Amino acid sequence: MKKVYSIPFGVDFLKELSGFILNDCHRLPDTAIVFAGKRPSLYMKQALSEKMATPAYSPGFFSIEEFIDYIARKRFQGFKDLEYPDALWLLYQSVRSLPRSAGNPFQQKTFGDFFYWGKHLLDFIDQLDSEDIASDRLRSLEENAEIGYDVPASINNLLTHISILRDSFHGLLDEKMSFTRGYKYLAASRAIGE
Repeated sequence: MKKVYSIPFGVDFLKELSGFILNDCHRLPDTAIVFAGKRPSLYMKQALSEKMATPAYSPGFFSIEEFIDYIARKRFQGFKDLEYPDALWLLYQSVRSLPRSAGNPFQQKTFGDFFYWGKHLLDFIDQLDSEDIASDRLRSLEENAEIGYDVPASINNLLTHISILRDSFHGLLDEKMSFTRGYKYLAASRAIGE
């Protein structure tokens, strides 16, 4: 059973947390401390050093982004971060390779024509990935896109096949051994159990 430790309001958070870590964590190098940003770790290191009587190895300190990056890269070694325009290009290649969207005008248009709506589509896929939304949960979105959202018909056509498009895009990312921000979150969430 996991232990929950609650720190009340009005108490020095770093002092309490450092006390908890030193009392309950038997191996500091195996401990990870994750904060929302980088700055709190500086103060936490100082609070720990003030309480420790002897020199010891420090716990690992991470921001959320660093922790996600650490977990994803530990599981998927050799993957690199993909620049935004390169990710858009891969998404464009995914759209052009979809057999079920043969009537989609983006299959005949240039990358420049795709760029504006591609940014929105890439951001949407990144959001789905960062929240680990399963493809089967996208069925209602695809059904509604068949009726039509207030976007151009070509985008509605892509949305009717968003789960297939996403899978194709993920396949290209795996092939190129690359991460988008959302795909890195997805990879970390799937590897966290290990």
